[in-house]
Amino acid sequence: MTLVLLNYQSGDYVERLVESLSRQTCPDWELIVVDNGSADESLERIRHGLTEWAIEAREWVYLPENRHFAAGMNAGIERAQGRVVVALNSDVYLDPGYIDVLCRAWDEHADERVCAFVGTQYAWVWPADRLSERVQSRGAGLLRRIGMGSWTPSLGAHKLLGPPGCAPAFTRQALEAVRYANGDYYDARFVAFGEDVDLLLRMRTAGFRAVPLPGLRYWHIGSASYSAGERSFAAKSPEVMARTFANRWRVWRQIPSSSERLLNLAPILVMNLLRYLQVLVHRGPAVGAQVLRQDVLFWQQIRAEERRWYAASPGDLGLYCGWIKPGL
Repeated sequence: MTLVLLNYQSGDYVERLVESLSRQTCPDWELIVVDNGSADESLERIRHGLTEWAIEAREWVYLPENRHFAAGMNAGIERAQGRVVVALNSDVYLDPGYIDVLCRAWDEHADERVCAFVGTQYAWVWPADRLSERVQSRGAGLLRRIGMGSWTPSLGAHKLLGPPGCAPAFTRQALEAVRYANGDYYDARFVAFGEDVDLLLRMRTAGFRAVPLPGLRYWHIGSASYSAGERSFAAKSPEVMARTFANRWRVWRQIPSSSERLLNLAPILVMNLLRYLQVLVHRGPAVGAQVLRQDVLFWQQIRAEERRWYAASPGDLGLYCGWIKPGL
């Protein structure tokens, strides 16, 4: 079992995460810490917590600048040795039995084509530091909306796409099966937001499935690990907000089934519209116009990528237009 902790200017909550690691009842795990070019004291917070709780990281990865979630996490995953890899955000608190539940699940499903194990995500109220019993997500459902928190047990396990992006537990076999020709697992072109859904869609297309584990419990603050703790969407930079809009469309266009794309069209339109209204209310029309201009640029990049893909693979509709092939 490998935990990859990605840090970028994390707040005090990262020490609580380290504390939750010290309380794990199963000792069969390793830790890799990746720092995304932090310019604050967050890395020292992690070091202090690991020292206090007598935890040793197997490897420290220092990136020279903030390469964002996808590229930063890739740097840690490629160094992982475990058969299950947890891509851990810094604003997550793990239940003491988290790793034990994962290890038992792996032993049970080791011979199956499983891409990920999906637990129950609860709300971590911060800065009050209260672990609530309010469920944030039980996983991403394939036929609801593109995003987290849409799967419910009533849909059936066959409609479970995978876990939310804050602490997904991937199997090594699935990660290697969909690894890009350039060595990436997450598609670094996403930068942040949507790369988790993209990875899960690729795994599903490769014949893997996700397994629900209700007893796999963890808590999440929500967006605190990105943009140096800015939890409000409208407080983020125009580039980040525009990329969020564009990445939803990137994922939507890569859904292989036309019927599933149709089912997701209205929800994605509504989500983007509501988010854009939030930008207008909190940041004003000038920032709103800036976000739209940046969104158009990102959309043009996506279309250019699709044209290169189809030129290299004419008629090959069974693959995602966003996949990187040798020579592209």
